[in-house]
Amino acid sequence: MPSVLGVDDSGIIRAVVAFRLEAAGYTFFSAVDGVDELEKAAELCPDVIITDIRMPRMDGITFTRKRLCCTKRLTATLPLFPDTLVPRSL
Repeated sequence: MPSVLGVDDSGIIRAVVAFRLEAAGYTFFSAVDGVDELEKAAELCPDVIITDIRMPRMDGITFTRKRLCCTKRLTATLPLFPDTLVPRSL
């Protein structure tokens, strides 16, 4: 089963993404910011990482730069979804 690491400082956003992806058959893991994301990405080696851009401690852009230059196994896709794509009504 493909695995996805979803990263956002908003628990609501993580829950919505987890619900949708798990319903579609993906294994979902979550992280709360870029620092947590680096640790979990190294440990879990997910197939895809979906990350917010604006987060405390380390943002999604900094994470992506660190991950690309420091990894031996490149995650297949690193899409960046700014939180502005998610309606605030969720």
